[in-house]
Amino acid sequence: MLGVSENFIAPKQPVILCEAIDPENILSGPVAGMSGSPVYINGRLAGAYAYGFLWPKQQAVIGVTPIDAMLKVVEDFPPVDVKERYRKAGKASEAIRVVPPPGPPPVGAATAELPDRVMGPLPTPLFVSGIQPQVLQHFDSEIREMGMHWVQAPASSSGDSGRWTESESLNLEPGMPVAGVLMDGDFSVTGVGTVTWKDGDRLLGFGHPFFGSGNVEIPMAAAKVITVVRAVNRSFKLAEAGPVVGSIYQDRLTAIAGEVGRVPPTTSVEYEVVNAQGQSEVYSAKVCELPELSPVLVAVGLLQSLTSALDAEAEQTIYLDVEMDVDGEEPVRFQNVAAGADGAQTLAVQVYRAYNALTQNPFRYPRIHSVRCKARLVPQMKLHFFDQVTVESAVPAPGETLDLEVRVRSYLGMTRVYPLSIPIPIGTKKEVLTVFIADANAIQPDADTLIRMDMNALNDVVRQVNEMRSQQGIYVRLLRKSKGVQLQGESLHDLPPSMLHLYSTPKNAQYSQTLEEVSLWETRMEVDGVFIGSYRLDVEIR
Repeated sequence: MLGVSENFIAPKQPVILCEAIDPENILSGPVAGMSGSPVYINGRLAGAYAYGFLWPKQQAVIGVTPIDAMLKVVEDFPPVDVKERYRKAGKASEAIRVVPPPGPPPVGAATAELPDRVMGPLPTPLFVSGIQPQVLQHFDSEIREMGMHWVQAPASSSGDSGRWTESESLNLEPGMPVAGVLMDGDFSVTGVGTVTWKDGDRLLGFGHPFFGSGNVEIPMAAAKVITVVRAVNRSFKLAEAGPVVGSIYQDRLTAIAGEVGRVPPTTSVEYEVVNAQGQSEVYSAKVCELPELSPVLVAVGLLQSLTSALDAEAEQTIYLDVEMDVDGEEPVRFQNVAAGADGAQTLAVQVYRAYNALTQNPFRYPRIHSVRCKARLVPQMKLHFFDQVTVESAVPAPGETLDLEVRVRSYLGMTRVYPLSIPIPIGTKKEVLTVFIADANAIQPDADTLIRMDMNALNDVVRQVNEMRSQQGIYVRLLRKSKGVQLQGESLHDLPPSMLHLYSTPKNAQYSQTLEEVSLWETRMEVDGVFIGSYRLDVEIR
């Protein structure tokens, strides 16, 4: 023991400074996965090995989280009824923007990349099997921001209970490895640490946060350490997890707390991929309910499923249908199509955004029972581009129609004409209206805003996700120049100046969006593939 740093973890949160004397530990330095290893001083449990300098070797200075600080997690945060997770949390207090990767902000755990002068929490490796490195790389920044790093290891598969005896499955005593089973099935992702203390069915481990998420329900399993992999920058334990035997129910500053026999809720995820020959392959997994991580895992599973099924064809088009079963809400259903080398990633990011919007909503935590993704692969680049518009009718008057032909050119140079009749509303005499023809991205530039301040309940978020537009459509709007606002998803135009001023004040601006144009009419024409392009045509009404 070297001393005590009184305010190391946080104000009034001390850490015990020690120097390891074990030759193996001095050689390897701090080992990711050792977090929680019990440290004894004069035969008494002092706390958990939790902190260290990753780079310096030959002098293993470590930080020990005092057991008193860890025990407060058990004393102050007892297990609660799992159903409490799904109760209404309240209304939004600020706008939340859900965007494509890079994704969620850090949630309290230390970053995975620490300079050598910083004594930080030992990184928690996420052992992965069934997922290729190039797939993991697409979501690597999200994992690093959570203080984790991927470790691809064939031994990390969990749930194969046939290789585990009952005594091995329940071997969660102090000093033994414990795993948080984050994804289990055809794809496996587990985070491994060490048990520090146990009393009956309750245990404490890690000595620092897992994700720093507070009240959680993460499937918990015993684990087996196969070996320690030594590295200059980061040594780690290579481990495999056993069958789930309980739940990690607290993830706090000084420890994780788990309970054997507690049944954690999970989400069943199924990916069906139909290849160009009509052959179907189905992959399935169970994913933990963790708002920061679950969207990443669901997206990673989809991207791996698509990557596994893609043939050697350089030109591919992928059609995707997604359905999510959210307790107490209408089904979440949306579809999209993507083509080219980045097509699979584009679709995985959309699923990530949709799932992230549901889990990050400010109203209540959703019980997502299942996610089903069905993809159909076509060995062609089904891309379509806007070519030109031809006006077929005379200048219309209010109550008449404007007849157009929209010509679209395919990737191979072939053209197709889409006839279009646009009704001209009454009351637009001698006005200039605009016909806006565009793809999904151009017609909905704010598509990344799936949660808005004018929403009042989770069903508003569900509806917004269901209304996500697909690249398979040609969207047409008839626009009118008119000052107005968008409120609760509805466009309000021709408002009196006093109302426009009211909605433009700083207090109300966060709930509404000022509009320079309003949509009088909208339609969608479907193409067999991806449509790209936009065009604006001004029409003066008689």
